[in-house]
Amino acid sequence: MTRAFRCFIGKTDPTCLEVAATVLSEIRKQKTEVRQSLRTPVNHALVTGPSTAIAALQSVARDVREAGVVNELSMEVDDSANGVITQIID
Repeated sequence: MTRAFRCFIGKTDPTCLEVAATVLSEIRKQKTEVRQSLRTPVNHALVTGPSTAIAALQSVARDVREAGVVNELSMEVDDSANGVITQIID
């Protein structure tokens, strides 16, 4: 957990932390599946989800990029999505 995330705990909408944890978990899972170190940089990650989730993620995007070692984090709103979908794009 980055220093910035620790500062957010208790001071923001819990949805922000929930979405950030979901995205980071998926990034880490995808790195593990291809046997990459968790510290291996990701060039580009795309997160798609409902507008409320994307809005929550935007407020902690910098922290997600830092914790997930992501160079570029793109977000797309899809209100028909049932949850947040994270894809690593190289």
